[in-house]
Amino acid sequence: LRDKLFEDMPVEDRLAAFIAEHTAEGRYTVAELSSWHHRLTGSCQLGRDNFARDKQLRPEGVMTVAEFIKLTKNAYGGDIIRRLSEIYKEATFKEVKHGQN
Repeated sequence: LRDKLFEDMPVEDRLAAFIAEHTAEGRYTVAELSSWHHRLTGSCQLGRDNFARDKQLRPEGVMTVAEFIKLTKNAYGGDIIRRLSEIYKEATFKEVKHGQN
């Protein structure tokens, strides 16, 4: 049901949901980020499994959001992943700028 809800959700809302659950500094399992890749881009399980195998990723492995973005920004759904990257960059810029005032 959750996956169906995400399929019908506008991209901006999917991106906001991801950001609400993932900090830039946090470390998340490959399995969780793979699931989120599906929610964000609509990628299929077979494609994600093949990608993980090609990149030698294990479901229990961990990575940061930045590592996830770098790894997937030129793969299926990369246009959405690159938008995610821009949102995190903008948020970081705002935090840095705010801290300098």
